[in-house]
Amino acid sequence: MAEHTGSTSSHLGTARWFAPESLQEHAHRTQEADVWAFGCAILEVRTLRVPYHRVPDAAVPLAIHKDRPYEPPKDIHPSLWSMAEACWSRSPKARIGSPTLAGRMKATLNYTTLFSKALAALPYVQSLDLGYRNSKPTARFSLASVFSKKDDEKSLDLTFAGASAHNALLALEASGRRYRPAALIPIIRLLAMASPQLAEKLRLRLRRSASPELPGSPLRGYTNIVLCVSFLSDGRRLVSSSKDMTLRIWDVETGKSVIGPLVGHTNAVSCAAVHGSRIASSSHDGRFRIWDANSGKLVLGPIHGARNSQCWITYSRDGTRIATAGWNNCAAIWDAKTGVQLREMVGHTDGVTCVAFSDDGTRLVSASYDKTIRIWDVASGECIGEPLTGHTNPVRAVCFSPDNRIFSSSNDRTILIWDAEARVRIGEPLRMDDWVTCMALSPSGKRLVSGSDSGEIALWNAATGAAIPTRFKGHEAAVTSVAFSPDGRMIASASEDKTVRLWDATNDWKRWNIDDEDVEGR
Repeated sequence: MAEHTGSTSSHLGTARWFAPESLQEHAHRTQEADVWAFGCAILEVRTLRVPYHRVPDAAVPLAIHKDRPYEPPKDIHPSLWSMAEACWSRSPKARIGSPTLAGRMKATLNYTTLFSKALAALPYVQSLDLGYRNSKPTARFSLASVFSKKDDEKSLDLTFAGASAHNALLALEASGRRYRPAALIPIIRLLAMASPQLAEKLRLRLRRSASPELPGSPLRGYTNIVLCVSFLSDGRRLVSSSKDMTLRIWDVETGKSVIGPLVGHTNAVSCAAVHGSRIASSSHDGRFRIWDANSGKLVLGPIHGARNSQCWITYSRDGTRIATAGWNNCAAIWDAKTGVQLREMVGHTDGVTCVAFSDDGTRLVSASYDKTIRIWDVASGECIGEPLTGHTNPVRAVCFSPDNRIFSSSNDRTILIWDAEARVRIGEPLRMDDWVTCMALSPSGKRLVSGSDSGEIALWNAATGAAIPTRFKGHEAAVTSVAFSPDGRMIASASEDKTVRLWDATNDWKRWNIDDEDVEGR
């Protein structure tokens, strides 16, 4: 403080912090006198000015008998000023007691801490118009203005804090803006300081209506079906492709399109795959293209692939190879840098809908409308063993897990799990309510997300096959694609309803306990 004022040290040892009774002859230090000095300290820290800063040292004793140490600063919070005033009663016995003062200090510190967290968690709430209880009927304030709000009442301002928190929640609800528990819990804690009952009522209501859908979702802008979605490597953006023949890159946090539409394909863009700063797109025009994820510029292509239509495209884990699948009943391997075809996998008797590399890149698994799954040797292009059979309808998607298992989904409404080495099924089928159109494994391989033709999305424990109950509600038509973010904490889904939706893949959206400190900052 002395460093800021440049004058505090010159006043040390003067009477500026003395209570009036301390100036009397034979006066002793008392607790009441210390309370007076504490009130001075509150304002000195707040203003960086010594008590009676306009008065020369020689005139301070006279000023102590006549005036308050400070006049209220223009921007001081009412609760802070009323606390200081309570320390400056002329009668020592009428001053605020130490226990009461300590309680008010604790409440003020708690309030300030919670309010700071609330403002940090809710960056948009400051622009909302909020009314405050016990204030003039015509007055309207933003949530941030509680810090500087001036009011004639001298009571502790927790009532205003509670009212502002309550109104913030109502305003957020009315605006339709969605926030995670980590953002709203600080506001509810703030409200609980003034009205625990109201805070609990709001907490329960929010918990009952809680959804894993994230702020910024859904992503809108397409005029046709969205066919595929994939996160970029930074996890902050994703790419989507559509039947409108374009791709778009989106900012996950804002829900806004930041690059695109990327144009060039002459038919529906069926799939988009990501590796590093590259996006590979396949199309029903029979070609694939490579784009720069940061600029949206075309890097390679168009490369002629399937003779009629390409359904799927994917990168190997190391990014050196690309695999494609098409309605020509074949899969193919390409050099990702040059676009040169290296292998063609022939054997399916109907269109190949999906392909996936093994973790080490030595094998490729393919799914087909011929109801089978095949495993291929990438180096030779030869099929390894006989096709895997078990589905009773076309196979729509396949995944290769890090622990050498294969997941396959089908129009028969099931997901089957296979041991890739033993080439046998594992466990019971996972069942959905309609055709299982798409699926994706989390980066760790521990969870599986799947989408169906009815718009349902399901989350599974990949090790046990057990369903993980999650309320993925929102899509109004078939889910065409699902993807995990690189850190496994988000899921994106694309749909025939022309939207992309973002979901919390953790349990944080369920965490509405205001005593749960760990929820903050997540």
